[in-house]
Amino acid sequence: FSFSQAQKYVAGKKKESKSLESFWGLIMLAGSVSLDALSVGIGLGTLKAQIFVTVLVLGIVAGIMTATGFFLGRRLGGWLGEKAEIAGGLILAAVGVKLLF
Repeated sequence: FSFSQAQKYVAGKKKESKSLESFWGLIMLAGSVSLDALSVGIGLGTLKAQIFVTVLVLGIVAGIMTATGFFLGRRLGGWLGEKAEIAGGLILAAVGVKLLF
């Protein structure tokens, strides 16, 4: 998680944003943001929650949140520019480091 966000920070500083243009960049991003879902899945599995309903609800909510963030990012991206990408990368990298300790 921290590695992918550090990569975004460096890309923002270099005025490059090519990390998401490749298939593997998207795979790395998807994996890093899904680590929390893995831990939630393990916890729900131990509670013997109904998998179909749980996955359906979590998937719908996660999809809505991702789409909302995507559209907000598109609108605010032009206004905030590269500063938002750098700040976002730093914040998410800090969260990743905090989760480690």
